[in-house]
Amino acid sequence: DFCWSGAFDGQADVLRIAEDAPIESVATLAGTGIDGFVLCSDDEYLVLGDDQSDTVAAIAVAGSDPDALIIGVTFEGSLPTAGGLSENSPNSAGYVAMGRRSKAGRISFVNGCVLDAPDVADTVTDVAIDNGDVVYVAGTTRGNLSFGGQTAVGRGERDAFVATIKLVDLENGSCEGSITSLASSADDGEPRLGVVETAVFASLWAGGDLYVGDNLVPDSAGRSVVVNL
Repeated sequence: DFCWSGAFDGQADVLRIAEDAPIESVATLAGTGIDGFVLCSDDEYLVLGDDQSDTVAAIAVAGSDPDALIIGVTFEGSLPTAGGLSENSPNSAGYVAMGRRSKAGRISFVNGCVLDAPDVADTVTDVAIDNGDVVYVAGTTRGNLSFGGQTAVGRGERDAFVATIKLVDLENGSCEGSITSLASSADDGEPRLGVVETAVFASLWAGGDLYVGDNLVPDSAGRSVVVNL
């Protein structure tokens, strides 16, 4: 049993490889513009997007609740949140959502939270959840990105960030969490996340001397860096 994610344009037959059969079509998805999707091996699916460009970058499954899916999206236009549709500038923005598998052909949308620095491009590159049901969202921004009353301050052309939110808060749509910048004075790479029980790590390429919040990572300029969050 597995799920995967991606994006499609207009209408698409989404394919999977069956255990003892050739590639087989399991769902025909229809959308407008480029839309993100999540598709699970038992044919459950969810489409997220409007008439602009939207991509599901990553998904994660909660260990304590296998039917709960954490979905990381880079989007333009608008996507649903607890307070209604989120309107965004023509620049891309980050988005983390919770969906719930129902075993009935559709993954139901529960709630979503937006991570957006105004007037600049933001992306989501990865999502993860630890054994304590804390959700982590990694991405990049070209400005100062605020979330949960905190701000990840940019230092260069493109900086990374990791935001956290409790699964229960995401489910309830409160969008109260925290955010940390992984930033240098140069162009930094797209962060990826790894989880070992309650330990969460972010890896990225540091273009210059990398700061995690206000803390300098020694000898990090021009290197691949792994940060214990």
